[in-house]
Amino acid sequence: MCLKHKLTIICPFLLSIYSDVCVKFADQQPAPRGNIAAHCGGPVSLSACGIGSMGGAPHHFGYNVIGIDQRGMGRSSPTFAIKECTDAPYIEEAGSGGDFDADDEESIRKFANLAKARNLGCWNHPSFKIPLDEDDDASKTYHFLEYSGTRQLAEDIERVRILFGDQKLSVYGISYGTTVMGTYTSIFPDNVNLMVLDGSAPPNYDILQASEDYARSANQRIDYFIASCEFGSDQCGVKDMRACINKLNNILRDNQIRDYIQNKYDAPVYIFMLFIIQNLFGHYELAPGICSAAQENDLEKLEELLDELLESPTTELKSSFIQDMPEEDSESKPTTYENPDWPILGYPELSSGVTGIVNGQDYSFGAYDEDLFVR
Repeated sequence: MCLKHKLTIICPFLLSIYSDVCVKFADQQPAPRGNIAAHCGGPVSLSACGIGSMGGAPHHFGYNVIGIDQRGMGRSSPTFAIKECTDAPYIEEAGSGGDFDADDEESIRKFANLAKARNLGCWNHPSFKIPLDEDDDASKTYHFLEYSGTRQLAEDIERVRILFGDQKLSVYGISYGTTVMGTYTSIFPDNVNLMVLDGSAPPNYDILQASEDYARSANQRIDYFIASCEFGSDQCGVKDMRACINKLNNILRDNQIRDYIQNKYDAPVYIFMLFIIQNLFGHYELAPGICSAAQENDLEKLEELLDELLESPTTELKSSFIQDMPEEDSESKPTTYENPDWPILGYPELSSGVTGIVNGQDYSFGAYDEDLFVR
């Protein structure tokens, strides 16, 4: 079972802000290896992170596992899961404005302006204006979104650590969770026992530098794949993989197949290409057919092969920290995405804007400069 705890946040005074915390206790108590906090990325990771029923879950190895619905997410309050904090109403208003092309400057500027409109609509929502809970200053209010970045999450984890008796805490982060746990360890180095960072995210908060880092790392990943294919050419079966990737990239930008990508996988082409590269690592045998269909411009065959590639078992592999959850959610279980009507009707869709909200704090509004954003 899980121990539920509503963590009342003080920032900097007593405000009505709550983060939902769930703990999976070790099989043996007191836990032989102490406490470990897990964050599975996103930032949309919920308190289900690390608290699974399968044999790989860390509580079987002597840890009490702590998961948290970070501020604005899951059952925490206030919530980011409101329409004004998603792109939906602004894309609807702009019509084709949601058709984003990362190679077209005008498209990027249109997207930047949509993001500004979304951010302002979210910022002005009355639920984020929180009154101070002190009788002598009832008129004082704070804005929740100013206290919703990665730094604040790290401070919340420290509050949970203290609740457990002030003993040292081990931390485990995946993807964006590596930023969370790296931040926590940087702020509270004396309170950390062990740290694992799995799939590290770039550790800087300059939006231009971060974009360049992401682009460079994506290119390196593609180059590594091409090299692995050439060195293992008997397994790969493609003579010139770089030419194949370039041809495939050009075809995927054709309007006929872009609709297929958007409707079925809800991803822009540049992200879709990374999905393909990632999955080809585990399915070299599909590469010749995909390259041949691209070369012959056989879109029907190409869609069929890409579906086979992306729906293959390798896409279902999960970290041992992301486990099968109970089918039905309740207050006694960690927050999951399994039930789309819980904790808020349509929560997974409404929470789609949280990355922009949290990064907005982390990057200190760097994206608000349109020219910088386009660069």
